[in-house]
Amino acid sequence: MLDLVKSAQTIMETCVKVKPGTKVLVLVDDQAFPERYGRILMDVATSLGGDAVMAITKKRANRVDELPAAIAAAMKSVDQIVYVSNNLGLGRTRAYQEAYEAGAQCRMASGVPEDYYAKADISIADLELIGARTKSMAQKLTDASQARVTTPAGTDITFSLQGRKALTTHPLDNMGGLPDSAESSIAPLEGTAEGVIIADKTIACWGYMLDAPIRLVFKGGRAVEITGGRDAEKLRRLAATDENASNFAELGVGASHTLSQELKGDAREICQLGTIHLAIGQNVNHLGGATRSKIHEDMLITEPTLYLDGKVVIKDGVWIE
Repeated sequence: MLDLVKSAQTIMETCVKVKPGTKVLVLVDDQAFPERYGRILMDVATSLGGDAVMAITKKRANRVDELPAAIAAAMKSVDQIVYVSNNLGLGRTRAYQEAYEAGAQCRMASGVPEDYYAKADISIADLELIGARTKSMAQKLTDASQARVTTPAGTDITFSLQGRKALTTHPLDNMGGLPDSAESSIAPLEGTAEGVIIADKTIACWGYMLDAPIRLVFKGGRAVEITGGRDAEKLRRLAATDENASNFAELGVGASHTLSQELKGDAREICQLGTIHLAIGQNVNHLGGATRSKIHEDMLITEPTLYLDGKVVIKDGVWIE
C-alpha cells in the first residue's frame, strides 16, 4: 500500500502538479484496482490542497466509445483529469476533446498492472528525458512532408504528412501516459497511404500476442486486403465496422525507455522506445485527422526503420540523433 501511495504522490506532485485550489477529477473504471487506486490518487491530491473528486464509470468496450454525459460535463469543469483504466484510454473520445478545448489537462493510466505501480522506480530525470525525446520526434514528424516505414518482417508503407501537426504524449505533458508511457503521434493525410504493413506482434488492447502475422495492403489510404490467421479475420471484421474503419489513421513512435521490452499484448507496449505503431480507423479529435470511425486499432511494429522526407531517423528500432 505504501508503494501505491508513493507512486500516487509522484503522479500528483510531479506529473499533474497539483497546487492548492487545483480542481482535480479522478476518473476510474468500475473495477477493483482502478477504484482502489483512484481513491489513493484523490486522497493525495486533497492532501496537496487540491479540490479533488472521484467519478466511477462503466468499463468501455472500445476506445472511441463515448462517456456518460454527466462525466463529460464534469471533465469540462476541472483543471486536471487523471484517468485510471484496466485497458482503455480517453484520447479518442469527444468528451476528451471538449474537455481539452475547455482548458482541462488529462493524464491517463491505461492497462497498467497493479504491481507495476508498486515496483516502478522512475526518476524525475527519466521523466524529463522521456519528455524531451517525445517532443524532439514530434517536431521531426511535424516538419516532414512524407514518411516511409519498413521492417525486416516485410512492412513497407509510404504516406504523406503534409500539413499535419504531431502530438506529444508523455507523463509531464497534457494527455500524458502514466506512470511512464510516451509517444509522438501524427495523423497521415487521408488517401495517401500506399504499401504493406506486417503486424506480427500485438495489437494494442487486445491483451495477447497475435496467433500469426497479419498482412495489410493499403491503396489510396485504405486497407484493401487483410490476410493471415485467426486474428486477421478479427481485424478484417473490425475494418468493415463502418465506411471509415479501414482508413490508415496514425503513425505513432514509442519513446519510453523505462517500459519493459517484454511483449505480452498490453496497451502500453506501443509506447516502448524502439517501436512504431500504425493504426486504422479514427483519427479525428486530438490526433488532428479528418476521419471519424467507431474503431481505432494500433498495430505494434518492431525493429522499424522510419524515413522522413527520405532521411532515416530510426534504423531497425534505434533512434538516429
